[in-house]
Amino acid sequence: MVGDAVNDAPPLARVEVGIAIGASTDVATASAGVVLASSKRCGVAGVIRPCPGVVPEVVRNLAWAARYKAWRSRSRPGFSPGPA
Repeated sequence: MVGDAVNDAPPLARVEVGIAIGASTDVATASAGVVLASSKRCGVAGVIRPCPGVVPEVVRNLAWAARYKAWRSRSRPGFSPGPA
């Protein structure tokens, strides 16, 4: 979990990996396992690396969802699902 405020402190203390952003409150910083020096959220990507099997699974799920949505829109003529 990533947090930066007082209300994030209890969950940061309970999770396995708690990350506090640099400009966070003292309570959140004390509760987190990792504290980023920068206030930018993009630094979180450098701390967390997904397991090797996660990315291919996400790609498979997105491909399945796109195929399903295309099939579903063709099976209901005249129906426009709009943005999802």
